[in-house]
Amino acid sequence: HQSVWGLIKATPIKIKFLKKKFKVGGYGFGSIAGGVDKPNDYTYKDKRLGAGLAAKYQGRGKTYDLSIGLFKIWSEGNGRGGYSNKQTDFGWSLDGTYNNYSRRAKKKKWFPETEVRLYGDFPLTTKQEHSVNGVPLASQPWDKQSAGLVANFFVRDTHLTKKFFISSGLTVGTGYEWGPEEQWGKIGPIFKARWFGQEIFQFEPLTYQAQLTDWVEKLNQGPYRLLITEGWVKVDSLYRAYKAYRIREASTAERALR
Repeated sequence: HQSVWGLIKATPIKIKFLKKKFKVGGYGFGSIAGGVDKPNDYTYKDKRLGAGLAAKYQGRGKTYDLSIGLFKIWSEGNGRGGYSNKQTDFGWSLDGTYNNYSRRAKKKKWFPETEVRLYGDFPLTTKQEHSVNGVPLASQPWDKQSAGLVANFFVRDTHLTKKFFISSGLTVGTGYEWGPEEQWGKIGPIFKARWFGQEIFQFEPLTYQAQLTDWVEKLNQGPYRLLITEGWVKVDSLYRAYKAYRIREASTAERALR
């Protein structure tokens, strides 16, 4: 399974609240994912778009983010025996993140950040068309309702330049998918890049995910085990970092001419 996604989030409206920074705004989201379910010889691809409201509450060395919005998912796939499937889902989503970077604020490179995320997708309407060799089948849509809890523990910041560094660490998580009625767990490495103080991308290569049902007995022989590679790019953060870079370059050039 591979996926890549982009996020544009802006919280420009400031509200004075208990002497801390509270901002509200909105977000836009897009992703593409795909892979092969080898036991069923099923190749699939999902495309997703979403938008909604966003809020950020920032304290000393920590932030709280909350987003709520609407999404639409277009899914299609093909399997053995001439099976073909198309499904669209429209629903609402909730996403909350707590980020503690107080050690980084104190210039500590080891264990600089801990991040905890709770999220859920809740479809409101679903439409499916599937067939075998062109012969339509009765609709049996896949329930895409899901929820998850993920914690990212960043172990070290590695500076490549003064304003660009990569944080490396470990991601662990668990969640539940209503479609297969399965609880899952995952663990793997994680890398996050920052440029001029902005989170610009995150990469999780070869995350191990497995069903948690009868965990001890079935970890190595359960219904599924996946190696997942995924990542995201924050387009708005990348733009802000680039603006800061251009401003610094212009200032450097101006000083050189004096």
